[in-house]
Amino acid sequence: MNLKAIVLCTVVSFFASAPVSSQTTDVETAEKNEIGLILGVTATPSRTLAPGGVIGGNSELTSKAGLALGVDYDRRILSTDWITLYGGSDFLASPLNVKLSNPPSNVSPQYKYIFLTVHAKVKFYSDRKVSPWLSVGGGYARFHETPPTASFGFNQGTGRATIEMGAGFDTQPVTHIAGFPIAFRVEARDFYSGVPNYGQDLVHSKQHNVVLGGGLVVHF
Repeated sequence: MNLKAIVLCTVVSFFASAPVSSQTTDVETAEKNEIGLILGVTATPSRTLAPGGVIGGNSELTSKAGLALGVDYDRRILSTDWITLYGGSDFLASPLNVKLSNPPSNVSPQYKYIFLTVHAKVKFYSDRKVSPWLSVGGGYARFHETPPTASFGFNQGTGRATIEMGAGFDTQPVTHIAGFPIAFRVEARDFYSGVPNYGQDLVHSKQHNVVLGGGLVVHF
């Protein structure tokens, strides 16, 4: 995928060229932990059923945009004059079902998901008003599917491995709540995983689960 290639190339090039500073910066004296509270939507590209798997419908499976809720945690590991490296984790879930548009009767019409991953994150120019960042990681995906209307012996609950890649922007803290600095975040993440159990085979056994969202970042 283009996003995956761009993220990987950018991370490698920035690490290779980043000068390490021996001086203490403002980032090094700031809070080391961040928790992001994210609200967004899931945008899943269409998938194609394998030949012979269609009954009374289109072979293309198209998902409607679904609500996504996430929590990101990051711990600062090291910093230079212009980059800061974090290690962290992501939790993302769909409080409502991700629904297919006009699915065939022998295909699962909707599912819920949970993604739990760990990641490395590089943030650039953390002392500026707006700081871009990139992240890459991996972990576990869990889907809970609704049985098709024309199916018997359907197995609900599918566990898959997932690769996570993300990019976004953080602001400097804009206010304080209960003494904690609060900033804003806008982000896009792609959880590339195995597919849910749709009840039928697909041409490809992987799918992109793209989440676009934003929210608040708590520093402590």
